Amino acid sequence: MKHVVAWLSAAIIVVILIIAGVIFSMFTSSSLQSQNLGLPGQKIIVTEENFPAYLSSTSLVNDLPSGALILLRTENKTYAVEKGTVTEGSLANPDIIISLPSSYIPKLSDGFCSTMQQAYANKDLSFSLNIGSISAAWKYRNMMKYKSCLGI
Repeated sequence: MKHVVAWLSAAIIVVILIIAGVIFSMFTSSSLQSQNLGLPGQKIIVTEENFPAYLSSTSLVNDLPSGALILLRTENKTYAVEKGTVTEGSLANPDIIISLPSSYIPKLSDGFCSTMQQAYANKDLSFSLNIGSISAAWKYRNMMKYKSCLGI
């Protein structure tokens, strides 16, 4: 009986670690570090006004699974993130809620990954799951390719 409990506990910990990696990696990718919306060689200044367009142009948002429902909150605005689109507004039943201080938005001009890594390191990036952990791990399993952005 002790072996079954130990095995079950280990399995639960592994699932939680996988889910955490998927969620954190959703908004991070080494391929996003130099991505911008300006002309080639031109750096774009990311603001709250162009933030949805900036995120919508990233491969990360375009690679989200169909039916992905993510709510991204800053101090000033709320954004609905779905496959290929980011719009200002709310979602009725998001899978995941991510909070990021507004002060990080202009820093995205210096690179998506480096900004997310800094927010994570400073414990300013937070998230909560509104679906089961196993469901989240399965639904967002293809997002693991973005884990390197945070060094997970």
